[in-house]
Amino acid sequence: MTKFWSTVLVNKIANEAKILILANISLTSFLIVLLMLTETKGLLYVGGFDRPLDQMKVTKDLHQYNNKIVECSWDVEKKGWKFMRERTDKSFPNAYSTAIAVVESIKNPVTEKILLDFLYKYCWRPQPKTSTTMGPPAPK
Repeated sequence: MTKFWSTVLVNKIANEAKILILANISLTSFLIVLLMLTETKGLLYVGGFDRPLDQMKVTKDLHQYNNKIVECSWDVEKKGWKFMRERTDKSFPNAYSTAIAVVESIKNPVTEKILLDFLYKYCWRPQPKTSTTMGPPAPK
């Protein structure tokens, strides 16, 4: 079975420097503020955006995190956000741009083939051709 990975490609200095960040999709997460809308639905807010980014199913256990900063990840099997933990060490949720980058990396995962093609295109350089004979030794 092919493993899927998420990616964020950052182009800098006129596309000359490329950074490839890989993480298993199930471990990809971001910080949001969880606001309970009903007994079973919570709204997910990020920094710099006054509307909810998304929503998630909440259980009775999650009501204690109402209006708190929590870390969520995408559950591939259930196709929804899942609660990971409360982040008491953080004062603010992730910025909108960070959240969008995470969502985009989940929507467009990188397969092993895409990764290998990327490495071949940007990292692999052909070795210079060398003679099959060693030639005479260098003078001393």
